[in-house]
Amino acid sequence: MTKPTAANRPWNVLLVEDDNIVREQVREFLSGEEFSGRRLDITEIANIPEALNLINDRKADLVVLDVYRGEAQEGGEQAGIQVLQSIKQSGFVAVVLYTALPEGLEGQQSIFVRLVRKDAGLERLKEEIANLFSIRIPQVHRAIINHLDSSLSSYMW
Repeated sequence: MTKPTAANRPWNVLLVEDDNIVREQVREFLSGEEFSGRRLDITEIANIPEALNLINDRKADLVVLDVYRGEAQEGGEQAGIQVLQSIKQSGFVAVVLYTALPEGLEGQQSIFVRLVRKDAGLERLKEEIANLFSIRIPQVHRAIINHLDSSLSSYMW
């Protein structure tokens, strides 16, 4: 079996969600999807510190991030926003905030951060992921990371 090259390696999508049922639904819905000729490889994580480690290790091309820990409710813990702030302080990865309670989160949106209501359906989530790939955000991010890794390896060795 041949080793995947950078051009055909799957996109690493990190799904950070504390609800087991939602994680399973998203994984099943997106399973087999391809963007820019490469399939999605979805890693499901409920543990926020573990997710941050993978993001900081540049192991994610895209993050689908639940906003609230536990049930989404006004005044609830917005653990996902804490993760987003950590990403902004320590690196980069495109993010889709996927939440049952989007009110008050509109200010978090940008070209790199999308906001999708869970009640809008999984098709809407896929649409936002497709939008990020259509403007080539994950592709550019991955190309830069690959270039930096290659240059560092070449220089050091």
